[in-house]
Amino acid sequence: MPKVKSKPTPVTDTIEPMAVETPSVESRLMALEKEMQEMKSAKTVTNKEKEAVPKKPRAPTEYNKFMSAKMHELKEERGENFDRKTAFAEIAKMWKDQKTTE
Repeated sequence: MPKVKSKPTPVTDTIEPMAVETPSVESRLMALEKEMQEMKSAKTVTNKEKEAVPKKPRAPTEYNKFMSAKMHELKEERGENFDRKTAFAEIAKMWKDQKTTE
């Protein structure tokens, strides 16, 4: 004899309807718009306004010392013809050549 499955009772028949008022779409929209305006008008804290932590100055590196010394030398050597951009490029090349020979 085949088994007959009984039909389950629908859940909606066993649960009583809730007596909760659902807000209308318009009132929800107005509440969300008001909240959004409040968020937009709220003051945000910028990085400058946060507590500034003083940074400790680092000791100059060997590269910094080399660049500074060579810049002074070239500036004295060239006088008025000194061009900082070309001098920097030349000194950087000197540093690179020095590092490859070591």
